[in-house]
Amino acid sequence: MKEHVCVVAGIIGGTAVKLGFDYSLMAMFTLMLIDIILGFISAAVFKLSKYGNGVSSEALAKGALRKCSMLCIIIIGTIIDNLFGMDYVRNAIVFYFIATEGISILEHLIDMDVRVPQFIIRILDSMEKKYDDAEEDNNETD
Repeated sequence: MKEHVCVVAGIIGGTAVKLGFDYSLMAMFTLMLIDIILGFISAAVFKLSKYGNGVSSEALAKGALRKCSMLCIIIIGTIIDNLFGMDYVRNAIVFYFIATEGISILEHLIDMDVRVPQFIIRILDSMEKKYDDAEEDNNETD
């Protein structure tokens, strides 16, 4: 287990250095960590899981792969920015993932019967919709 934690920490640290660690990336990593912790608590304590009751190694593995895949998408955005001398593709991707991680955190909290202010839900939903709409507009022009 210790080796796995060290590998994940190394991957995250190396990725952060390569991507240009800034506040938005730090916020995304923080939300990813909170989402993982709340997902584990939700499964372990409240027995809420998409994969059955309780903690599942399959669910943990799929979640870890999803988080790593998100980092790969950010790396692709960074490469695109560097190739074309831009600086907004990576940021748009990071802001999209901030919104989706925030929504996931709120879903965990709601499942645990924690009252969540509606304005926070609306803000995150509108952020996610904004980036989804931008993606749809780009797909229509292709």
